[in-house]
Amino acid sequence: MLNKVHAVTLILFCVGLASCDLFSDTTSSDPSDLHLDSEIWNEFYQAEVEAPEKEELSDKFREDALRLALRLALDSDDSYDEVYPPTDIADAIENAILLIYNNPELEGWEEVFKEHQISPLPNPNMYEMNVGVEDTTGWAQPWFEGERLTGKEEVDQLMLEFEFEVKQTLQNLRSVTLKADLPLNLMQVGSLFEDVDGIRYAEPNSAMGDGDDIQIWADRDILHFEFSHGWGDCPSGCINRKTWEYRVSPQGDVEFVR
Repeated sequence: MLNKVHAVTLILFCVGLASCDLFSDTTSSDPSDLHLDSEIWNEFYQAEVEAPEKEELSDKFREDALRLALRLALDSDDSYDEVYPPTDIADAIENAILLIYNNPELEGWEEVFKEHQISPLPNPNMYEMNVGVEDTTGWAQPWFEGERLTGKEEVDQLMLEFEFEVKQTLQNLRSVTLKADLPLNLMQVGSLFEDVDGIRYAEPNSAMGDGDDIQIWADRDILHFEFSHGWGDCPSGCINRKTWEYRVSPQGDVEFVR
């Protein structure tokens, strides 16, 4: 039986489409097949949903939604070249997660939200970026001396715009790890750094190993969320994994699937 979220009406508009299919593959079970169309997502799951009382939990759900939205954007067939995660998609995903969270009677809810507090794997990394510089790049020396700004105008503009700090340096490898305060699409931000003379590469500091994760996909106009808890030698790939799947409709219905 579906669990209703009272006083919440979520409306789905089929914008500019010949049919009311939201996604390019309506029977998709692969998150990368989700159709990335901002006009549709702008009207999808946009009603206000009650947020948790604890601010840190609200922050967690927001970051989870931003990371899942960025995954979709980067996995889309269309090239995503914005420097920030797509907030329209993140808003929709966050509301759907909140609808699940606001139904504590659902099977598996205690394990997903209390016992394991499941979040997506931290890929893509939205905060840390590794930057390699040429051996002869003199302007980068302040980084290796612990300074944030280098004196090179185009680099310092990027450092200030994206609120980067120097987290770690490896002098022998001529490599610096930068950390931002804002969630970013570091694939695109990295390309801006790579346009600067003397920078060999600038790429997200990707996490290694395995662990808990969230996957999303669509079946017609229904969003599916699979929360999974992994354990047992996760640095090499978790030996064990348990999953809980929920689906959320545009009308605010939430159902445990399996």
